[in-house]
Amino acid sequence: MTRLSAVFRLGIGRAAGLLYLLIAVFGGVAIGLLPGVFHISGDAEATYQAIRSRPVLFRLGIGFEIVVLLAEVVLSALLYRIFRDTSPSVALAAAFARLSEAVVMAVMLFFSVAILRLTGAGGADPVGNPAVWVLFLGDLRASGVHIWELFFALHLMLLGWLALRSGFVPRPLGWMMGIGALGYLSDAVSGLILPGGAAVSPVEVALLTLVTLGELSFTVWLLWRGGDERLVARAPEPAGLARMA
Repeated sequence: MTRLSAVFRLGIGRAAGLLYLLIAVFGGVAIGLLPGVFHISGDAEATYQAIRSRPVLFRLGIGFEIVVLLAEVVLSALLYRIFRDTSPSVALAAAFARLSEAVVMAVMLFFSVAILRLTGAGGADPVGNPAVWVLFLGDLRASGVHIWELFFALHLMLLGWLALRSGFVPRPLGWMMGIGALGYLSDAVSGLILPGGAAVSPVEVALLTLVTLGELSFTVWLLWRGGDERLVARAPEPAGLARMA
């Protein structure tokens, strides 16, 4: 039995799929939905009142972010374990890229907690108008999304390469994640460098749609085939492992 077969027998593939699903659900709410509810760009007072009027929902969003953050750390390790035999160095680089994304998310949590303190009872900032500080911290938090997108784009490019070289992941998934990652890279660079950001182009939308479909398909594939050791019977065994057998 190869190491790769052992990985899938232990259910690491399906565990990774479950974590992907968890991140998709909780991240979709905390990162994709709730910021639009609370952060009104350019309007400090409206942002401040939106958070003060829904403190439970804002706290729930922080809780969801914590779940995503912890899941990202574990998923990084599992993906490394799955693809380690394909290329140890590339798998490690992909893991570090995803861990770097998680570090940025952890920093963003500081901003979320600070906003919560400023909008809570007795939380007025003695330095100035708390509403202005809330909007400023919210803008910084939004910039954090573009920063983690850089690391996530790198991770997806490397993951796509690993999928293509693995011999057991369907090759179209590798292409979808690797090429679609350029959408995250484009969104990150435009959001961080261009003044006021830039409107999302049709090409960027197409790339982001492609990578999203690729990730969802990869998630389904892990959940469906992640525990089937017959899946990797066709995978080429590394020369080092063949000599050890």
